[in-house]
Amino acid sequence: MHDRHNTAYHGTAPSLFAQLMERWQNTWTPVPPSDYAFVDVGAGKGRSSFLAARMHFRSVTGVELNPVLAGIAQENIARFAPYAASPVSIVEGDIMTLPLPAGPLLLYLFNPFSATVLRRLLKRLDARQATAPTALDILYVNDEQRAVLLKHGGLRELWTGDLHLSDEDDEADRATIRRDAHGLYAVEGYERCSIWRWQINE
Repeated sequence: MHDRHNTAYHGTAPSLFAQLMERWQNTWTPVPPSDYAFVDVGAGKGRSSFLAARMHFRSVTGVELNPVLAGIAQENIARFAPYAASPVSIVEGDIMTLPLPAGPLLLYLFNPFSATVLRRLLKRLDARQATAPTALDILYVNDEQRAVLLKHGGLRELWTGDLHLSDEDDEADRATIRRDAHGLYAVEGYERCSIWRWQINE
Protein backbone atom coordinates (compact mmCIF):
# COMPACT_ATOMS: atom_id res chain seq x y z
CA MET A 1 0.00 0.00 0.00
CA HIS A 2 1.15 3.55 -0.58
CA ASP A 3 -1.45 5.82 1.04
CA ARG A 4 1.15 8.21 2.42
CA HIS A 5 2.56 8.75 -1.08
CA ASN A 6 -0.81 9.64 -2.62
CA THR A 7 -1.63 13.25 -3.48
CA ALA A 8 -4.85 15.12 -2.69
CA TYR A 9 -7.82 14.32 -4.93
CA HIS A 10 -8.82 16.86 -7.55
CA GLY A 11 -11.12 16.13 -10.49
CA THR A 12 -10.20 16.77 -14.13
CA ALA A 13 -11.89 19.73 -15.81
CA PRO A 14 -13.78 18.62 -18.95
CA SER A 15 -12.23 21.40 -21.05
CA LEU A 16 -8.73 20.32 -20.03
CA PHE A 17 -9.49 16.66 -20.75
CA ALA A 18 -10.80 17.51 -24.22
CA GLN A 19 -7.69 19.54 -25.07
CA LEU A 20 -5.33 16.84 -23.84
CA MET A 21 -7.14 14.10 -25.74
CA GLU A 22 -7.03 16.17 -28.93
CA ARG A 23 -3.29 16.67 -28.53
CA TRP A 24 -2.80 12.94 -27.92
CA GLN A 25 -4.85 11.97 -30.97
CA ASN A 26 -2.71 14.35 -33.05
CA THR A 27 0.50 12.50 -32.10
CA TRP A 28 -0.13 9.88 -34.80
CA THR A 29 -0.65 6.96 -32.45
CA PRO A 30 0.92 3.70 -33.68
CA VAL A 31 -2.49 1.99 -33.60
CA PRO A 32 -5.97 3.54 -33.86
CA PRO A 33 -7.13 5.24 -30.62
CA SER A 34 -10.08 2.84 -30.50
CA ASP A 35 -7.63 -0.05 -30.00
CA TYR A 36 -6.37 1.35 -26.68
CA ALA A 37 -7.57 0.38 -23.23
CA PHE A 38 -7.81 3.57 -21.16
CA VAL A 39 -6.80 3.26 -17.49
CA ASP A 40 -7.44 6.18 -15.15
CA VAL A 41 -4.89 5.82 -12.33
CA GLY A 42 -6.32 7.39 -9.19
CA ALA A 43 -9.84 7.71 -10.57
CA GLY A 44 -11.22 9.66 -7.62
CA LYS A 45 -14.97 10.17 -8.12
CA GLY A 46 -14.77 8.94 -11.70
CA ARG A 47 -14.87 12.14 -13.74
CA SER A 48 -11.95 11.29 -16.06
CA SER A 49 -13.28 7.76 -16.56
CA PHE A 50 -16.68 9.24 -17.39
CA LEU A 51 -15.12 11.63 -19.92
CA ALA A 52 -13.02 8.88 -21.50
CA ALA A 53 -16.04 6.59 -21.82
CA ARG A 54 -17.69 9.19 -24.04
CA MET A 55 -14.95 8.41 -26.55
CA HIS A 56 -14.35 5.16 -28.43
CA PHE A 57 -11.78 3.12 -26.50
CA ARG A 58 -11.52 -0.66 -26.30
CA SER A 59 -12.31 -0.30 -22.62
CA VAL A 60 -12.16 2.31 -19.85
CA THR A 61 -11.12 1.36 -16.32
CA GLY A 62 -10.82 3.70 -13.36
CA VAL A 63 -8.57 2.45 -10.56
CA GLU A 64 -9.01 4.02 -7.13
CA LEU A 65 -7.26 3.00 -3.91
CA ASN A 66 -9.49 4.99 -1.54
CA PRO A 67 -12.63 2.92 -0.83
CA VAL A 68 -14.85 5.95 -0.20
CA LEU A 69 -13.90 7.62 -3.48
CA ALA A 70 -14.11 4.30 -5.33
CA GLY A 71 -17.65 3.79 -4.06
CA ILE A 72 -18.70 7.25 -5.21
CA ALA A 73 -17.08 6.67 -8.60
CA GLN A 74 -18.87 3.33 -9.01
CA GLU A 75 -22.21 4.99 -8.31
CA ASN A 76 -21.46 7.81 -10.74
CA ILE A 77 -20.37 5.46 -13.51
CA ALA A 78 -23.36 3.15 -12.96
CA ARG A 79 -25.68 6.06 -13.69
CA PHE A 80 -23.73 7.01 -16.80
CA ALA A 81 -22.79 3.57 -18.22
CA PRO A 82 -25.92 3.12 -20.41
CA TYR A 83 -24.89 6.23 -22.35
CA ALA A 84 -21.18 5.43 -22.69
CA ALA A 85 -19.49 4.80 -26.04
CA SER A 86 -16.94 2.45 -24.42
CA PRO A 87 -17.21 -0.34 -21.83
CA VAL A 88 -16.44 1.38 -18.50
CA SER A 89 -15.85 0.20 -14.94
CA ILE A 90 -14.36 1.41 -11.66
CA VAL A 91 -12.10 -0.92 -9.68
CA GLU A 92 -11.19 -0.38 -6.03
CA GLY A 93 -7.59 -1.43 -5.57
CA ASP A 94 -3.89 -0.77 -6.01
CA ILE A 95 -2.58 -0.12 -9.52
CA MET A 96 0.63 -1.90 -8.47
CA THR A 97 -1.14 -5.24 -8.01
CA LEU A 98 -4.26 -5.16 -10.17
CA PRO A 99 -3.99 -6.83 -13.60
CA LEU A 100 -3.50 -4.40 -16.46
CA PRO A 101 -5.42 -4.84 -19.72
CA ALA A 102 -3.51 -6.65 -22.45
CA GLY A 103 -2.76 -4.89 -25.70
CA PRO A 104 -2.38 -1.17 -26.41
CA LEU A 105 -2.67 0.86 -23.21
CA LEU A 106 -3.28 4.53 -22.45
CA LEU A 107 -2.60 5.53 -18.84
CA TYR A 108 -4.11 8.73 -17.46
CA LEU A 109 -2.39 10.26 -14.43
CA PHE A 110 -3.62 13.38 -12.65
CA ASN A 111 -0.57 13.60 -10.38
CA PRO A 112 -1.88 10.64 -8.35
CA PHE A 113 1.19 9.96 -6.24
CA SER A 114 4.77 10.80 -5.32
CA ALA A 115 7.98 10.15 -7.25
CA THR A 116 8.57 7.00 -5.18
CA VAL A 117 5.35 5.35 -6.31
CA LEU A 118 5.69 6.61 -9.88
CA ARG A 119 9.06 4.86 -10.11
CA ARG A 120 7.41 1.65 -8.89
CA LEU A 121 4.72 1.98 -11.53
CA LEU A 122 7.34 2.44 -14.24
CA LYS A 123 9.14 -0.70 -13.07
CA ARG A 124 5.89 -2.59 -13.37
CA LEU A 125 5.39 -1.25 -16.88
CA ASP A 126 9.00 -2.19 -17.71
CA ALA A 127 8.19 -5.80 -16.84
CA ARG A 128 4.96 -5.73 -18.84
CA GLN A 129 6.66 -4.31 -21.91
CA ALA A 130 9.55 -6.76 -21.67
CA THR A 131 7.11 -9.68 -21.70
CA ALA A 132 4.58 -8.40 -24.23
CA PRO A 133 5.68 -5.14 -25.90
CA THR A 134 2.78 -3.09 -27.21
CA ALA A 135 1.71 0.51 -27.76
CA LEU A 136 1.73 2.29 -24.39
CA ASP A 137 1.16 6.01 -23.86
CA ILE A 138 0.89 8.13 -20.71
CA LEU A 139 -1.13 11.32 -20.30
CA TYR A 140 0.19 13.19 -17.26
CA VAL A 141 -1.76 16.13 -15.81
CA ASN A 142 -0.20 18.42 -13.20
CA ASP A 143 3.05 16.60 -13.94
CA GLU A 144 4.96 17.43 -10.75
CA GLN A 145 7.08 14.28 -11.11
CA ARG A 146 7.93 14.88 -14.79
CA ALA A 147 11.64 14.49 -13.97
CA VAL A 148 11.02 10.83 -13.10
CA LEU A 149 9.67 10.17 -16.59
CA LEU A 150 12.46 12.17 -18.23
CA LYS A 151 15.02 9.92 -16.55
CA HIS A 152 13.33 6.75 -17.75
CA GLY A 153 15.13 5.40 -20.80
CA GLY A 154 12.08 3.75 -22.32
CA LEU A 155 9.86 6.82 -22.57
CA ARG A 156 9.81 9.64 -25.10
CA GLU A 157 8.09 12.91 -24.29
CA LEU A 158 5.84 13.82 -27.23
CA TRP A 159 4.52 17.11 -25.87
CA THR A 160 4.56 19.27 -22.75
CA GLY A 161 2.83 22.55 -21.99
CA ASP A 162 0.10 24.40 -20.13
CA LEU A 163 -3.54 23.66 -20.88
CA HIS A 164 -5.98 26.37 -19.82
CA LEU A 165 -9.39 25.63 -18.41
CA SER A 166 -12.50 27.19 -19.89
CA ASP A 167 -13.90 30.08 -17.83
CA GLU A 168 -16.81 27.87 -16.76
CA ASP A 169 -14.53 25.02 -15.65
CA ASP A 170 -12.14 27.41 -13.92
CA GLU A 171 -14.92 28.91 -11.80
CA ALA A 172 -16.38 25.47 -11.05
CA ASP A 173 -12.96 24.20 -9.96
CA ARG A 174 -12.39 27.22 -7.73
CA ALA A 175 -15.75 26.64 -6.05
CA THR A 176 -15.01 22.93 -5.56
CA ILE A 177 -11.58 23.62 -4.11
CA ARG A 178 -12.95 26.23 -1.72
CA ARG A 179 -15.50 23.69 -0.53
CA ASP A 180 -13.54 20.42 -0.49
CA ALA A 181 -9.76 20.82 -0.72
CA HIS A 182 -9.10 22.84 2.45
CA GLY A 183 -6.47 24.94 0.70
CA LEU A 184 -4.38 21.93 -0.33
CA TYR A 185 -4.55 22.69 -4.04
CA ALA A 186 -3.54 25.98 -5.64
CA VAL A 187 -5.89 27.35 -8.29
CA GLU A 188 -4.10 28.66 -11.38
CA GLY A 189 -6.66 28.34 -14.19
CA TYR A 190 -4.40 25.92 -16.07
CA GLU A 191 -2.54 22.65 -15.61
CA ARG A 192 0.94 21.71 -16.76
CA CYS A 193 0.57 18.52 -18.79
CA SER A 194 2.73 16.13 -20.77
CA ILE A 195 2.26 13.22 -23.17
CA TRP A 196 4.62 10.24 -23.24
CA ARG A 197 5.13 7.20 -25.48
CA TRP A 198 6.91 3.97 -24.64
CA GLN A 199 9.62 3.20 -27.15
CA ILE A 200 9.50 -0.31 -28.57
CA ASN A 201 12.68 -1.80 -29.99
CA GLU A 202 11.88 -3.54 -33.25
